[in-house]
Amino acid sequence: MLDNNEPLRYILVGGFNTLIGYTIIASLFYVGFFPELSNFIGYFIVIFISYFLNKKYTFRSEDSHKKNLPRFISSMLIAYLFNLLTFEIFYRVLSVNIYLSQIYAVVVYTLIGYFLSKKWVFK
Repeated sequence: MLDNNEPLRYILVGGFNTLIGYTIIASLFYVGFFPELSNFIGYFIVIFISYFLNKKYTFRSEDSHKKNLPRFISSMLIAYLFNLLTFEIFYRVLSVNIYLSQIYAVVVYTLIGYFLSKKWVFK
């Protein structure tokens, strides 16, 4: 079932990365780190785990790291900027709970990340 189901593999890898990233981010929130710094640290750590899992498992890319890694980092930076914008709108502008705001931001990041990974990074 998973062999031919790329979106499901992406969701599984993303779920794993989200669990790790969200745990890091929430823990940093909890100990008093500035929310945007917590968000950055969490995403910075999991971007490399995400790259290797998506390259090998999700998209099964045979291309070189020299080709894929810069594209992946660029695409995740774009996704992260949309994540941050979403977080800022929900948390700072709409005063939504910090943890819920982060969940909304993760959804945006995931959708943009998948689209860019499929269409540009690992095509």
